[in-house]
Amino acid sequence: MGAISNLQDASVKAVLAGNNLIITSDSDTSIGAIKTAINDNTISEELIDSLTLRVLAFKYYKGLMIDEK
Repeated sequence: MGAISNLQDASVKAVLAGNNLIITSDSDTSIGAIKTAINDNTISEELIDSLTLRVLAFKYYKGLMIDEK
């Protein structure tokens, strides 16, 4: 489709905008860009923690965190 020309920049901007999940066909590039942004303090670890907690809370709310074996 060609809608996004710079996946690294888009991934970092998505996290900074508060996206909990990023769906991409090139996860290695996105993860690398996000790790770099964390290391250079463009993205704070606190933001990553907050976004992660939102995903985990939603999974818990939906009953996806309970092992019913």
